[in-house]
Amino acid sequence: MVGLLSRWPKFQSRPKVVGPSSVVNELTAVWALRGPEEGESSWLSHRRRVGNRAELYSFQRERSEAQDPSAIAWVSKDSDRLGWDIEDRTKTPYRRIEVKGSGGESPVFFLSENEWRQASIHGANYEVQFWGNIDLHREEPSEYASLRAVGFPIVVSNICDKIASGEWVATPVQWRIAPTP
Repeated sequence: MVGLLSRWPKFQSRPKVVGPSSVVNELTAVWALRGPEEGESSWLSHRRRVGNRAELYSFQRERSEAQDPSAIAWVSKDSDRLGWDIEDRTKTPYRRIEVKGSGGESPVFFLSENEWRQASIHGANYEVQFWGNIDLHREEPSEYASLRAVGFPIVVSNICDKIASGEWVATPVQWRIAPTP
């Protein structure tokens, strides 16, 4: 890595590694964490890719606003069983962030049973971040900047209270049906 970086003007490796801010920004941006995407064409794959991009954007947003970016954890990369995607570990208790993404602009999204349960348990320490107008054909850094400029993400803190107060509405859209035991 040092050998590659040494080709840039203004690079030095002693007493500490120093390089142009544009290179440092590129290396520390969350886009560098992404591997190549697999080519899939199904609608489910499309939804997953939109969701992953929304998570990437929230991760970038949280890291860029944190005094200690290492305290922001993208936990859904390791497990999708928690009921949230990102943790802000700069606060006690942790801030739990569930991320939703859509190609449309309107903030309409679904919560799983587990996400709903976690939102109920964690109250003010649980928020939903909604990213709309995601276009998988756009380059991530420029799309991120554009979406931030028009007000995304829409942040909904303590969603259960917002629903109870009538500010937001929850509609059951799926029912589990089974024979009586």
